[in-house]
Amino acid sequence: MLDLHGFTLTKEIQTALDNVAAKGSAKGFIVVTPDAVGSLRSWNMFQVDQEPDDFAFVTDLLAELSATLCIDPNRVYSTGISNGSAFSAVLACTPPYRFAAIAMVAATVGPTCPPEVRVPVIAFHGTDDPVVPYGGGAVNSPAALGRDAPPAEQAIAEWAKQDGCRTTPDEQVVAPTVRRLAFPECAPVMDVSLYALLGSGHTWPGGLDVQALGITQYGATNRNVDATDTMLDFFNAHPKA
Repeated sequence: MLDLHGFTLTKEIQTALDNVAAKGSAKGFIVVTPDAVGSLRSWNMFQVDQEPDDFAFVTDLLAELSATLCIDPNRVYSTGISNGSAFSAVLACTPPYRFAAIAMVAATVGPTCPPEVRVPVIAFHGTDDPVVPYGGGAVNSPAALGRDAPPAEQAIAEWAKQDGCRTTPDEQVVAPTVRRLAFPECAPVMDVSLYALLGSGHTWPGGLDVQALGITQYGATNRNVDATDTMLDFFNAHPKA
């Protein structure tokens, strides 16, 4: 399971932010939290075959891990926050299509896969996200290279269409601050859902409360759903088709 940090962050910050390494390891996952490169660390998700070639980096990383560790090739997953979330979505649609499922946090982007490639997807996005707006529009980060973000609900509906689901979701109030949009009638073994986090910001739900540390520019952290626990259960239920 890859756990990809956001723009300017590091593997150490990501590990503290989401607790994926500890919780994932306890459930039998091999969690790998790599660092991007650059003076402002970010994943190069737009410029294939240009330096830094993070697509080649991921390919080489997975090859090395597979050669040295006991990895089930049908259970390779990716998650991340912000830039790492969006890169996870792009990786899922990049040959050789190795990822069994992905989880997106604080950046919900649609698929770029060919029609025959289907990937189960779970996403978490705060409705008051000040960096990647829930309703779409300009991304408040240089990592976006001036690109706008799609509305989160539009992007997840595009994944539903990709995965053969009904594109009108069933809505469930999970908690006072959590709406779950689940897309039924998917193709076999596919699964698509979005957790809309009411009043939450550009943070990891159930993870480190950055506001409590005095870091206020990213908004509130939702405490009514634990993204890490939820995505680990999702991944466990979705080996590669």
